[in-house]
Amino acid sequence: MKLIVCVDDNWGMMFNHRRQSQDAAVRADMLCMTGKQKLFVSPYTAGQFAEAEQERLHISECFLQETKAGEYCFVEDPALLSGELRPEELVLYGWNRGYPADGYFTPPGQDYTLISYESMVGTSHPQLWKKVYKRGKRCGKSVC
Repeated sequence: MKLIVCVDDNWGMMFNHRRQSQDAAVRADMLCMTGKQKLFVSPYTAGQFAEAEQERLHISECFLQETKAGEYCFVEDPALLSGELRPEELVLYGWNRGYPADGYFTPPGQDYTLISYESMVGTSHPQLWKKVYKRGKRCGKSVC
């Protein structure tokens, strides 16, 4: 699975059971990145996508269990993320700001290697970033 998460500077994801931020540019980038594949999401997360975009989603309460290798899932609730979850790829979107949070993401450990970084112009924040990590240690020019 390829896990997508949005975080603030303090790795916060949610506050008082609500997402910290939603950004149309991030959603558009996710749908571009997934291509023709469905993006696996919860019903709560699906609510931030426009009706026309929802055709591109696989919406289910059990979306994490239904996501297979090579497929993308977007998680907003850190309570859904267990230590047993070992995505093959991790896509983080963030903004250079810290918000109040009571739900946090655990930063990727040493078993993940940063493979790309890009800045984006957002609709809710003037500057966003996207970092993509692959599971595995860097060996020369590739990830093992």
